[in-house]
Amino acid sequence: MTCYTHLWNTSTVDELFRQASTERDEARRADQFRQIQRITSEDLPALPLVALNTTIVSNARVRDLYNSVDLTAGDFSDAWLGG
Repeated sequence: MTCYTHLWNTSTVDELFRQASTERDEARRADQFRQIQRITSEDLPALPLVALNTTIVSNARVRDLYNSVDLTAGDFSDAWLGG
């Protein structure tokens, strides 16, 4: 059992971390980490310490820009241009 934060743990997240640590397929590993993020974002409280003003300018063709857990930010790692 692994404890990720004070008094919280889950065997599902443990198993996903174990699988992701040896997964060679990048798409499957990314999916495992997305599952980990989804579970932890649902189970654990969020306490933002800083709120930064952000301006995002985008074209309607840009897809999957918002890839953060709360879908308010993006780092372009999943972004692509649609037709």
